[in-house]
Amino acid sequence: MREPLLLPVLILGCASSVGGTPPRDAAAPDALLDAAPSLDRTPADDTLSLDPRCTAMPCLQHPILRSHGTGIWLVFPDGRTFHWGQSQFVGGPPDLAPTPGPRLPADLLDLQAGPRHSCALRASGGRVICWGQNTDGQLGNALPEAAREPVEVAGIRGVTALALAETSTWAVRDGALAYWGTPGALGNPPPTASPRPAFDLSNALAFSGSPVGDSLGVILRDGTALAWGRNDWGNLGDGTRQTRTAPVAIRDLRGVLSLHLSANASCAVAAAGPAGNGLCWGERHWLGNLVRQNPPEIFSTPAPLAGPQDLIQMVVGEYFACAVDGSLTVRCWGINLEGVLGAGSLELEGLSPNGPLVRLPAVREIALAGRAVCALTMDDVVYCWGDASRGVLAQGDDIDRPSPVRAYPARTR
Repeated sequence: MREPLLLPVLILGCASSVGGTPPRDAAAPDALLDAAPSLDRTPADDTLSLDPRCTAMPCLQHPILRSHGTGIWLVFPDGRTFHWGQSQFVGGPPDLAPTPGPRLPADLLDLQAGPRHSCALRASGGRVICWGQNTDGQLGNALPEAAREPVEVAGIRGVTALALAETSTWAVRDGALAYWGTPGALGNPPPTASPRPAFDLSNALAFSGSPVGDSLGVILRDGTALAWGRNDWGNLGDGTRQTRTAPVAIRDLRGVLSLHLSANASCAVAAAGPAGNGLCWGERHWLGNLVRQNPPEIFSTPAPLAGPQDLIQMVVGEYFACAVDGSLTVRCWGINLEGVLGAGSLELEGLSPNGPLVRLPAVREIALAGRAVCALTMDDVVYCWGDASRGVLAQGDDIDRPSPVRAYPARTR
């Protein structure tokens, strides 16, 4: 029997960092702000209430695997963290092998990462701690430009989900959304180094997951989903290709379990239907195109993904997608850039969703970093394949691998 997975949330690249000191709060348009009480109160009372998802210490019952787009975080229940790939600090050297990172508290519920910073969600009071670059206030405090150790975000409690962009951080609290930093293409809220309410929502549950792109989605408690941001390829699923600065409904999507948005395509895992439980939209490479068409064929609303059934996770990359199914196996399809499909060949042009499985032991979850994919197995081993640049494969070289190689624990050389 497989163990439940945490809902994936956002890892994306948004507006470019502008540098300088964290911004001061600016007056926000009334339409974007919620008139709720101070965000730093604890929902039930003034004590540090424990999130019900934490039934014992440590809160995590197994390791979790996260990507920041060009690198990987592996987090263990005891708070140990390991990182490999490109540094989140400007000018920092890449980690070519798993390298110990900050030690996190035992009440850790989740970690999310953006290109230049990371944040962890704590069960005690729904507090958030962050580290990394702070050029736009994305760490949620008035520190200088960077912090190498986690610091608590001031002014917010009761958080239940996180999403990170390049220059901003987003949170779900009491079903509403809050942000800090510079939202950039994700809307018009003003820059702020302190958490501020955003948009008029009251039933948000979890964020989408995305390694790249200027778009963000949120799953609602009723099983529907909203999205906003760049929409060049119809990746918001609202039937248009118009950029949206406020959330709009993803059409014809019900019973959403997880959601993954990327720059040119998006996918969701939903309750099982007659055609399976995977749906995708945007540029149709997710159907297994061998080449990019000109002009591209675009689906601007969700369409069933033919083939794989009983999916529990999907991730969408640059002209490829991967999924984990109920038997804890992995398959990838699309264009085989740098061997990212994991099919054992760099020459293979492309695969459909019904193509061969990636040869791996039983997999708990997957994460993608650019044109590389990593998989965390049920035995707490991480395998990676695809593009070796930036050290994402943790092999100490720049040789692309079309088949999985062990990244953690590191092999003895």
